[in-house]
Amino acid sequence: MFRLWLVLCGVLVCVQGVYADAEEQPSWRAEIDVSYSEANPDYKPFSNGEGVALHAVAFWHNWQVFGRLAEAEFQPSGEVAGGTMKDWWALGLGYERPITERWSVRGRSAFQGLTRKRSTTRSSEQGYEFAVGAGFSPTQAWQFYLDVGVMDVLIDDWSLSFEGRYRMSERVYLVARLRDYADFDLTYYEGGIGLRF
Repeated sequence: MFRLWLVLCGVLVCVQGVYADAEEQPSWRAEIDVSYSEANPDYKPFSNGEGVALHAVAFWHNWQVFGRLAEAEFQPSGEVAGGTMKDWWALGLGYERPITERWSVRGRSAFQGLTRKRSTTRSSEQGYEFAVGAGFSPTQAWQFYLDVGVMDVLIDDWSLSFEGRYRMSERVYLVARLRDYADFDLTYYEGGIGLRF
């Protein structure tokens, strides 16, 4: 996973270097945040998993390249019951289009994977997720996003994600996220702090 983050950083440096001497430099920036992550199987007898989540995104005009890694070991329920899951990662591309000063719409696609352990075996599963959503910024400091998606990791499933951000300064922000999966019977809760570059 560390190599994937290095590749993302390398892409940012290359994009900046290519356009550094151009007359009109493109609008680009990057964000990275770290959060406390709790994975909550909706089946009550199964305990929650706790860990850390790392999110990174690079913006270039309306385009986004993003990555996510959530590490919280838990016993899944629903249609994927059995064994334990540890990490869930995603790498993707998105496009966000402002429609008013406060509202925007966006689409995202991601290649993602998770690690699953069953007794003495360990396996990695990969698949795709496609999501559409909307963003709302009531003030310059606050931002909210809601996305609905479909995915095919282990099973075909629906996903719903909500993100709220508060910009403390030009460089620092607080973030809270909720990611819910229907037939996975699972909800991730995340809260943390991030930096903008």
